[in-house]
Amino acid sequence: MTSDPKTPPAPRRRRSWTLIGLLIAAALALLVGAAVAVALVPPLLQQQREAARRTQVQENLRRLGEAIQAYHQTHPGLPAPAEPE
Repeated sequence: MTSDPKTPPAPRRRRSWTLIGLLIAAALALLVGAAVAVALVPPLLQQQREAARRTQVQENLRRLGEAIQAYHQTHPGLPAPAEPE
């Protein structure tokens, strides 16, 4: 079977995405993005909690130091150590 030299060959039909294929691809991309977000959020929250805890500890130590200085200014010496009950 030979083709007529005057007629061009039929153009190849290019396969394209269907609407269902696009929706499935978008849904999968959304699921992967959500999974990544869920995996990254807990460590970030933990870091924020640790930073808040460190800040609170530093503030408590600062206040304790101020209280000891105030005691020392009104009393001779430092407070006595606590005795076990």
